[in-house]
Amino acid sequence: MIVTIAAATIMIDRQFELRDMRARTISKREASLEEEHEAMREFLKGTEDEYEMKAIPDKFRRADK
Repeated sequence: MIVTIAAATIMIDRQFELRDMRARTISKREASLEEEHEAMREFLKGTEDEYEMKAIPDKFRRADK
């Protein structure tokens, strides 16, 4: 009986350890994605002034119109 209790305790402990490890990995991934998103947002803010609306030249338009 003591062996069964010890084995069950080790199994349950391992399950909690794996669950915690998965949660940490997901949290790190979400933080990394948020940092990348913010970096892209800052980059795009810096290029807004360079953007210009121009008409597409006729030679680049589709011929079937």
